[in-house]
Amino acid sequence: MRWLAVMCAAALAVLLAACTPAINGLTGISVDRQGHLVIVLGWCGRASPERAVITHDGVDPLRGTDYVVDASYQAPRLSGQLASFRADDPRDGWRLEGSAPSFQKDITYSAGSGGRRFPGYYSTGDVEFRLSTVARLAPGQVFIQDPREEGLPERMVTMREFVGIVHDSC
Repeated sequence: MRWLAVMCAAALAVLLAACTPAINGLTGISVDRQGHLVIVLGWCGRASPERAVITHDGVDPLRGTDYVVDASYQAPRLSGQLASFRADDPRDGWRLEGSAPSFQKDITYSAGSGGRRFPGYYSTGDVEFRLSTVARLAPGQVFIQDPREEGLPERMVTMREFVGIVHDSC
């Protein structure tokens, strides 16, 4: 009987671990020269993102989730370890599924990306932002929640620093 309890505990641990994707990189936001929101992704190894999403807290009765999907993107075949695309008008093979996101002033959004590779899922983590965050950005700056520090503090970094943080996390 003891072996049954041990097996059940082990199976539960495996199932719970499978629910949380492994963090394999970093997500940030930036703006282009015209001030459009740009999603910036960096990842480790060959596990490039397959999808990206922008969400916010709220009930979505159609999906039965406690978040609302504002935009969903299908990634092209990616090489290297860095990609970026405009949130409202993605190019270079990124495909927006549905209409462009319409952001509201007092809502906190979350952007992230990920994919699936045996034996499970992986993610570049999320970055939370508001329109006021986007307004403070200049081209070449990337807003992140720094994974190297306790509590994931918000930071504005250069693109070069972003690449370095991704590299250090691999």
